[in-house]
Amino acid sequence: MSVATKTGTAWTAAAVAPSIPVERFAVERTTAGVDVLYLVDLTNLRLYYGRN
Repeated sequence: MSVATKTGTAWTAAAVAPSIPVERFAVERTTAGVDVLYLVDLTNLRLYYGRN
């Protein structure tokens, strides 16, 4: 799974989590303005999350 980031006029792809076989992900923003990222690894039946 990858995301695209824009630097200047070019877009660059980057892995969301290179060492995790992510099959699905979701992002929610809390009322405090914190982004929470949920990563689903169906191969190993794990849910990972991170905050900015």
